[in-house]
Amino acid sequence: MMSDNLFDMLEYAALGTEWREWLKEVEKTADLVDLRRADTWTVLEQPAKNVHAVRWLTEELRKAATAPSPDDRTWCVLYLLAAHCRDNTVTGYVTDTFVNSYRTQHRTGTLFCMEVVGRMTLHDEYPHLNALYNLMMGLALREWRRLLEGDEDYPCFLTEADFRRVERSLPDFRCGGFREAVRLMAGRMPVGTLTAGELAARCHQSETVFRERFKEEFGQPVAEWLRERRKEDILAMLSDPAIPLSDVSERNGFNSASTLSDYCQRNFGKSPSQMRKDAAG
Repeated sequence: MMSDNLFDMLEYAALGTEWREWLKEVEKTADLVDLRRADTWTVLEQPAKNVHAVRWLTEELRKAATAPSPDDRTWCVLYLLAAHCRDNTVTGYVTDTFVNSYRTQHRTGTLFCMEVVGRMTLHDEYPHLNALYNLMMGLALREWRRLLEGDEDYPCFLTEADFRRVERSLPDFRCGGFREAVRLMAGRMPVGTLTAGELAARCHQSETVFRERFKEEFGQPVAEWLRERRKEDILAMLSDPAIPLSDVSERNGFNSASTLSDYCQRNFGKSPSQMRKDAAG
């Protein structure tokens, strides 16, 4: 059933207009829609063919300044109805609703709009939504990068779990997964004395969950992986003669050149200077 408040507002607005009977048909049709099953959404195609009526509907929704309400079944059905209407003005409402959700960082509204458009464009049956789909893809990728990079000025408002939902909604979106996230977050700078807890925080996970998942994905404890990465970082920097040994020491978490030398002797059997000579050939 349609919720009372929003539909009552629309019924009142329809009094004395030609859209009153059409709105009653929409209410009946809405009962056939299962929001979890996209195959039931097609019943909205028929009422959506009345372009002038759907224009009237979206104008009323704009005037009422109704915020995206994915928990409100009536709002969801009306958004679906508008998405089925192949009219530029109505598609403008569908687009503006999504953009407003994104700009105001309305998580559930943003995710619902993505799900609707992603599922409707899956088989190229609604080409009028293609431009909006492309916009959603671009913004989803932008937010995924913000999440991984830990952008402090413009932090991501979506969670990793949200991006799993986006993957299901937008067929062309792939957030890469756990392994890619770890490599990106660990690869932003030499790992130095980076700990498992610090890497877990960069990946927005609790340390316990992160350690367990890391072992499953990489087949080794995170501490062992970090030690190997530290060796790789040192070898790479020592092979570049333009990097002073003092920088190699500092950027890899050593207090002095002597502690770097001790580390290299212990792990590589040579001093940093000798390793640099060997790398130069």
